[in-house]
Amino acid sequence: MHTTVELVAAAEEGGLDKAAMLAVLETDQHEASVRTKDNFAKRGLRCSGVPFFLVQDEENDGAPVTFSGAQPPETIEAAIRQALEE
Repeated sequence: MHTTVELVAAAEEGGLDKAAMLAVLETDQHEASVRTKDNFAKRGLRCSGVPFFLVQDEENDGAPVTFSGAQPPETIEAAIRQALEE
């Protein structure tokens, strides 16, 4: 997906309003927010690729467990167990 036409088509397919999507794409109104979130992901979470997973037991304020890339089910299960133990 590289063009505005393709992005708008994907947005419409996902149920978003075409005019609203065009308005967002034609301005930089969300740029600062996106850059802030991107910097947090890169620096704060050490996100370096996609897919990126963050597993956290929020009920117990557990530390997040993160990993990148396609992983076998056993690795995902281990991350969930680790997050629940911390």
